Amino acid sequence: MTIFPRYIPQVLIALLIAIILSGQWSAGGSAYGGLAYGATVYDGSVYGATAYGKGPPVPAASSKKTGQPSKEAGVKGAKGATSATSAKGTKGATSAIGAIGAKGATGATGAKDTTEARVAAIRHRLLIQFDNYLQNPKGYADRLEQECQGFPRKDVLATIFPSLAYTNLAIGDQKSRAHARLQAAKLIDLAILQVTAQVEPPNGRLENLRTYQKQAAYLGMLNLALGCYRMIGGDNRFEAIHQRITESLGKALAEENGRVLYSFPDLQRPLDTIVCLVSLRLHDQWAGESRFDKVIRQHLSWIRQNTLDKRLQLPYSIIDPVTGRGRDLARGSDLSFQLCLLPHLDYDYAVQDYKHYVQAFWLDYGADSLAGFREWPMGADRGHDADSGPIYQRIGLCATGFGLGAATALKDKKRFERLCEQFPLLEAIVAGLGGQKRRAAGIPLDPRCYTGSLLGDAALFYVITWQPWINHAPK
Repeated sequence: MTIFPRYIPQVLIALLIAIILSGQWSAGGSAYGGLAYGATVYDGSVYGATAYGKGPPVPAASSKKTGQPSKEAGVKGAKGATSATSAKGTKGATSAIGAIGAKGATGATGAKDTTEARVAAIRHRLLIQFDNYLQNPKGYADRLEQECQGFPRKDVLATIFPSLAYTNLAIGDQKSRAHARLQAAKLIDLAILQVTAQVEPPNGRLENLRTYQKQAAYLGMLNLALGCYRMIGGDNRFEAIHQRITESLGKALAEENGRVLYSFPDLQRPLDTIVCLVSLRLHDQWAGESRFDKVIRQHLSWIRQNTLDKRLQLPYSIIDPVTGRGRDLARGSDLSFQLCLLPHLDYDYAVQDYKHYVQAFWLDYGADSLAGFREWPMGADRGHDADSGPIYQRIGLCATGFGLGAATALKDKKRFERLCEQFPLLEAIVAGLGGQKRRAAGIPLDPRCYTGSLLGDAALFYVITWQPWINHAPK
């Protein structure tokens, strides 16, 4: 279904594009993924539509020799994309996962221009895009250094998020595991260099960590990628680092008796402790243990007892390190990403938080206008910052982007479909670049990227492929 011009008036589209390109609407990236334009899509695997966890995924186009995704599956010719298994030169793309052609999208079911076909096409585009990047990992790292300036955590997230995405793909299609491991290992190699530079471990080696050095943000994200790599059958090349980070984080959490870890030496943010806990749960799953169940339960209980905004029944975004109480408001960009992660720890707990989140942060201006998640709770509209990304009519695009991931994880079909209706708005904004690189509020925008930024595409790749991780250890 095409929503332009039916749902978004053309004057609004033009206004949005003009605002972005003039720099009046900040294009700042999220601290949790830089979704500069906040678009993600529903469904578990790039290899097929999995309707809210029901039914097996449909295999993608693959190489007959290896069973891995074919790198030949890309956009070829003006008349539409053709995959390695489709007829080249046709007027529309035809593949097992669907792609967008000049005459419309055709997916595995033959449905034309459906939400599922759009979702599959975007997933496929990102898979091919990151496969191409990783043909030259050093070139990808160099590009990140240039293009991720101005985003919090810069290039680290743009290596971690795609690594998590490849894990999701491997869960969605067992045949893709070898390819996913290969690509994830390349990204983890880059991430280790980045995290080492930020954390500065003893003798410059993460294997020498003895404490977490109050760096839960960097170490938690890296440990998450390491746990995912092992989950899909990765070898032991990173084992020494994985063990040291796991032990350091586990020890710190046990000593804190449920309190929030330091994200950075001067900041405590609950989100980063959730990331650490998921990484410990993955380590337990790989090792066949339950060592960290206690610290997980302690922390989730402590959050409910000590750091909730009583009005919203949601955790504050920053904690005072002295009192352990909330220091800054609950916010959408933070909560949406938390809700992508919490189901890996405690699904029922996540359902309760999501219920409160929807009640306090969901906005829908009607069928002919916008819908999404607020960045700030009602009565506290502070405007945009580097964490929120753009905000329009109180809707935070980073909050909404990761909110689509939360809707995926919590099986909220209604809101997922409502948000998917607005994908063409993102496409129109990027198309408004006219094929030229521009800058908005000092942030480079690249028309080659689906979201307008490389970091945004990296985060989108993770959310668009979201899968449940627990109970997916290699057989």
